[in-house]
Amino acid sequence: MRRQVRIGLIGTGKMARAHGHAYLTAARFFQLPVEPRLAVVCGSRERAETLARAFGWEETATDWRCVVERADLDLIDVCTPTGSHGEIAAAAVGAGRAVLCEKPLASSGQQAEAVVRAAASAGVLGAVVFNYRYVPAIRQARDLIAAGRLGDLRHLEFHFLQDWLTDEARPMSWRLRAAQGGGVVLDLGSHLVDLVQHLVGPVGRVAAIVGRSIGERADEQGEPQPVDVEDHFQALVEVAGVPGTLAASRVASGDRCSFGFQIHGSRGSLRWDFQRLNDLELYLEDEPALQGWRRISVTRPGAHPWAEAWWGAGHGLGYEETFVHLMAAVLRRLGGEEAEIPTLEEGLRCQRVLDAMVAAARGRTWAAV
Repeated sequence: MRRQVRIGLIGTGKMARAHGHAYLTAARFFQLPVEPRLAVVCGSRERAETLARAFGWEETATDWRCVVERADLDLIDVCTPTGSHGEIAAAAVGAGRAVLCEKPLASSGQQAEAVVRAAASAGVLGAVVFNYRYVPAIRQARDLIAAGRLGDLRHLEFHFLQDWLTDEARPMSWRLRAAQGGGVVLDLGSHLVDLVQHLVGPVGRVAAIVGRSIGERADEQGEPQPVDVEDHFQALVEVAGVPGTLAASRVASGDRCSFGFQIHGSRGSLRWDFQRLNDLELYLEDEPALQGWRRISVTRPGAHPWAEAWWGAGHGLGYEETFVHLMAAVLRRLGGEEAEIPTLEEGLRCQRVLDAMVAAARGRTWAAV
């Protein structure tokens, strides 16, 4: 009988649903050394009870501090608004619990450093939910870059564009409040920074412009409230010496979720688009008679580490499977097996870039990471 990993989930929003689904699905589709047990979900009473009924969480709680202190839990999963990530994650690892924290790890580099120090002192496992690393096409892109198929990298372009805030009648939410860790830099920027560092290398310095298009929105009572976070940014970056751009927006009209990248090298180029996430586009210079962009469908057996668990060649995977792949990796590590996970240290490195981006925008100059 496999050892059980008892999980305490803190948070009850959409990501909490994604995580609960991923634990259950990972256990059903992958041969794991441990069995996830959905022990307790924490949030407001009504929302926690709703989530417990939907996913089979055994208990509910309303105080996250009581959850992280429970000696019968093996893993604390942090799915709260960004502003509380650092505090909860630090408390969890300080109590000797392994932690999985939604991105970003914290609201600042100082908070992220505290989490990393506490985890190192306690000797516990920690990971950050950079789920896009687990898109099969992105895994193949990383392999191609590492193998030198693109030659010397020359230029990078990464973007994450949404339009859900173009409507001025859209009400306030925690994502629009600085005190709760709102703002597009922490939200979409963390995905962009992690992905560029995961694929290419460390960001060395950055210059940025951030902006706020709509400065006031109605709260839950219909009263106007100031918006104190940015809703778009543009950044210039040097990544392992390679120049590039990062752009993110919540007010890009017509772009529901335009997320992707282009990476250009001396021998070839890659591009990927989230709307066609099972496809990777590749151009190679060393085939003169066959030059042109080719579309690679990354669904065949052997094309990525998770292929054998799924449906077969030509059957596409979706957004939810990125969480399944990540949770499977975390459970493998908790079971004593080798598996690549986004570490707390990588979460800290991402946070330092985000801090530098904000500093560069304020000072209207380049900022070193």
